[in-house]
Amino acid sequence: MTLATHIAIAGAISKPLLAGGMGPLGLFIVSVSSHYLADTIPHYDYKLRYFVDEGEVAPPFKLGDFLIRDVGKVAGDALLGIILIFLVTGIPFTFLSILHWSPVIIGATLPDLLQAVRWVVPGALIDKIQKVQEFVHARKLSWGTGSVLSQTIILLLALGATRLF
Repeated sequence: MTLATHIAIAGAISKPLLAGGMGPLGLFIVSVSSHYLADTIPHYDYKLRYFVDEGEVAPPFKLGDFLIRDVGKVAGDALLGIILIFLVTGIPFTFLSILHWSPVIIGATLPDLLQAVRWVVPGALIDKIQKVQEFVHARKLSWGTGSVLSQTIILLLALGATRLF
C-alpha cells in the first residue's frame, strides 16, 4: 500500500482522537496499528529499484539513481499523503499542526520505513518486526488498472472518512 494511503487511513482514524485530546504516544500506536490493519487488504505496492525481495538481485548501486528513483518515490509518496491530510481536514499547514500530526504520519509509515532500515542495518528486533509485517500483509496485486483502481478507492475512502469526522 502506498505511504499516502497509509497516512490517509491513519489520519481518518486519528482525527477524532486528536480532537478528543489523545496524546502523541496513543496517536502513534493507533497509527502503527492502522498500518498493519490496512496491509491486510490486498493491494498494489510499487517496486523500488534498490530494495529487492529475497532471491532478487539489486542493480549496481549508483547514489544519484538511488536518490531519484527510490528516495524520490518514497518521499513524494509520503509528501502526497501529508498534503492530502491537511487539504482534506482543512487544518492550516503550520509548524504546530505538523507537530500535532507527526505521531500519526510517523506511525502510519514506520513499518514500511523499517523494512528499508532492515536492508541497511540488519538486527534481530527489526527482523522480528519484519516477520509481523509479512504475517499480516495480504497478497500483493500486480501492476495494472485493477490494482491502481483499488489503491485509489482505498485512498479516497480514507480521505472521505477523514472529512466526515
